[in-house]
Amino acid sequence: MTVGFDNASFDRPDLGPPPRAETYTRDRSPGIPGWTVSRDGVELHALEPGHRCPGTTQALRLKSGGNPPASEIDLPGAVHQTIDTVPRRAIVIAWMDAPDFVEDDHTGAPEQQWYSVTIGPTDGSTDSLRRDYHPSGAGPRDWVSRTFEYTPTTTRTKVEFAADRVGYLGAFIARVELESTPPSPVDDCGRLGTTEICVAFAADPGFVLSLEQNARRVDVEAGRARPYPASFTPEIRHGDVTRGHTVTVLRDAVDQAAGFIAFTLDRATGRIDIDADETNLPNGLEARRVEGDYNRILFRWIG
Repeated sequence: MTVGFDNASFDRPDLGPPPRAETYTRDRSPGIPGWTVSRDGVELHALEPGHRCPGTTQALRLKSGGNPPASEIDLPGAVHQTIDTVPRRAIVIAWMDAPDFVEDDHTGAPEQQWYSVTIGPTDGSTDSLRRDYHPSGAGPRDWVSRTFEYTPTTTRTKVEFAADRVGYLGAFIARVELESTPPSPVDDCGRLGTTEICVAFAADPGFVLSLEQNARRVDVEAGRARPYPASFTPEIRHGDVTRGHTVTVLRDAVDQAAGFIAFTLDRATGRIDIDADETNLPNGLEARRVEGDYNRILFRWIG
């Protein structure tokens, strides 16, 4: 099984000394190794040292048509690659993006740089998932790290990057990587009470998630899940809420990160969810309600 992306940094073919750009369309052969142009055209760029994504010399621009003033109608392009995956085992796609060059006399509209990432089965079924991204800044110097988590349903999964808008500005992407993810935790919660939450923790072995409020503390080992009691208070503006839950990630009994989380309760349906406005998790810790299960919250440590 091939692990990860072929030509993840777009360093092949080597364009030589910068600055230089080559346009690749669907019918150009040979193309960009590892990648397939799936719409119109894209540009491979050898960038000057001050413009490069760290650890790379080249990057892909998701449009083609030339630099201004030669063209103001660059067409939105797209590229994709198919990778090996394990059904029902989550993957995280990570990459870097940056905005296009912006000149004082020819700036264009920021939305021209918007693009999307779609991940799903190769047959284009409804299991595909799309997210949109809006780079901003002053040109391909402001590189930003992005991630996209997806749970495959097949052994082959297609990952596509596609520009959204016509216009001469086009986003750059580089360093497309497949990150490993911790195994999904085992559900040890059993039958839950009305205001109990099943707290599941996905992390590498040795990590522990601690959730505490008013001297009530529950520790959840990596790969496990535990019931956690919550006391909800009715509020006129916010409904039934519970605040002040301290969240701590530990390894070998040493604190790694800490924050807090709040939950809401819909008493009509029994649905417990995360109150995003009252939650402040530490960097590296994610939390989401598991779809289809109102009382289960999955924490994932990627720090």
